[in-house]
Amino acid sequence: QKAFAGKILQKFYLALIVGVPDIYNGEVESNLDKIARGEDSREMVRSVEEEGKRAITRYRVIEALAKQLALIELEPVTGRTHQLRVHMAELGCPIVGDGKYGGGKAHVKGTINLSQKLHLHAWKIELPPLFGKPARTFEAPLSDHMQRSMELLGLDIENS
Repeated sequence: QKAFAGKILQKFYLALIVGVPDIYNGEVESNLDKIARGEDSREMVRSVEEEGKRAITRYRVIEALAKQLALIELEPVTGRTHQLRVHMAELGCPIVGDGKYGGGKAHVKGTINLSQKLHLHAWKIELPPLFGKPARTFEAPLSDHMQRSMELLGLDIENS
């Protein structure tokens, strides 16, 4: 709890994205602001020039697939609502299944039948040495739809 509250741990996410970023290791920074949309006021976030809260995401391409898809690791430096989703859409590489921020481009159609669910996974956290204990890493198993997509695409996160 102290590590979360003190923001001294590192969080990593896996995402399957449509397209491949031009730069394989990078950082996205923008100011994000919440907006309400429609009568049901579904919350969305947008990038703004002056107002909003600063958001930073580091990313690393783990594997690129024929310039069509990529498996990436995301590390949010800040923790803003929908930050990872907005940042990937801003790069022009929305997360597979993320119609909210990626629109129709986020839905992969073709010979491989990928799930249209959001392909974003809270993968692991790394704790620094605390209270006399060594540094530790905790990983979460993939959701069923992401596991199936990884298998269909021949991707293995165990060796990433």
